[in-house]
Amino acid sequence: MSDFKIDFDSVSVNSRAENGVIDTVQEQRIRAAWLYYVEGMNQQQTADVLKLTRLQVTRLLADARKRGEINIQINSDLASTVATERAIEKKFGVKRVCIALRSDQSVDPVKSIAAVSGRFISQYVQSGMLQCIYLNGYSTVIHRVI
Repeated sequence: MSDFKIDFDSVSVNSRAENGVIDTVQEQRIRAAWLYYVEGMNQQQTADVLKLTRLQVTRLLADARKRGEINIQINSDLASTVATERAIEKKFGVKRVCIALRSDQSVDPVKSIAAVSGRFISQYVQSGMLQCIYLNGYSTVIHRVI
């Protein structure tokens, strides 16, 4: 027998029936949300269980989120960092922003910047690619990354 644990603090599905009656579409939205978010099925698996198309499941999930029937919470110290990165990406139209965090403001930021830069560069640089990186005043960082 396998252990099955649901972290109800991370994902919740709210069903507020009007006049105590749940309509068929609302029930489909809630079932789709449960299968997808709580049980971890992908959209095609959810569609198969509910005897719907994947497109219908996608629409049900989007509608449930718009109606406030689904609440997703990320419990991590990094959530605000990711939110800030995404906001900068959207505002300036750039593909990827990486924020280098440091736990102590009195410590030299070069190690943190070098580590984040190294991870970023290793995702995009392939053998034989010619890359030019210029960061005014950060030659020490680039040296540590390379």
